[in-house]
Amino acid sequence: MKRVIGSVLFLALVVGANAQSRSSFQNVGTIDAIGVDVSNGGKTYNVAVGALPRITLAGIQYTIQDVFGFWVLSNNNISATQNSTGVWSPSNNNAGAGGIAGWKTNPNTGLTANQSKSFTFNTLVGSVDGVGFHVRLASNGVGPECGNTLYVTGTPVPEPASMTALALGAVAMLRRRRR
Repeated sequence: MKRVIGSVLFLALVVGANAQSRSSFQNVGTIDAIGVDVSNGGKTYNVAVGALPRITLAGIQYTIQDVFGFWVLSNNNISATQNSTGVWSPSNNNAGAGGIAGWKTNPNTGLTANQSKSFTFNTLVGSVDGVGFHVRLASNGVGPECGNTLYVTGTPVPEPASMTALALGAVAMLRRRRR
């Protein structure tokens, strides 16, 4: 009986690790040099990869070699239709808690440094609570995840000019408040 339970748990971990569902995505907190602009009433997502895309996971910073999956994420079910765009194919899943809708391609055909791509949904119904990426980490770094692929979600780090604007706004608010 213990062997059967152990086998079932192992199989569940293997399937879960390879699944593309809402629960597959790890929140890494910050993602450097990957930006997403939304337009067209929330149906078009322009994904831009900067010069040095990185994530920090368990206190270790990893360089992203390529992005070969992009999804909008929902904490509830989401309904979407979309077409293939070049080497990118539609990939939707509402299994388990939450849902995802987006596109995927094979490694080596995804986005690398200084590239961008627009993804447009034909229909998109439901609340979008975030975006997620399937990334391959560079194999020439330090840390246990080097060379692996991960499903990640996080908050893009603002560029220095945006941070300066936010800081100036905060200073102006504090001065006004003191008066």
